[in-house]
Amino acid sequence: MNYSVKKFRGHHPREAFVITTPDGKMLLDIYPSSIVKELNKLRRDIQNLETVRDRLLENARILKGPKP
Repeated sequence: MNYSVKKFRGHHPREAFVITTPDGKMLLDIYPSSIVKELNKLRRDIQNLETVRDRLLENARILKGPKP
């Protein structure tokens, strides 16, 4: 799940946006679109790094060989 933005019409700009996090928490912000884009980019980067880490660990286990 991604971060998402909900816009409220007819409110002051400071109160017009709510950012919903993947775990369901709500954050208020004045300029949420750029923040949401950056948060989603960071989330994807973290997932990619975790995938690379898992591959490296698996390769290290293969190279190490079975335990005697």
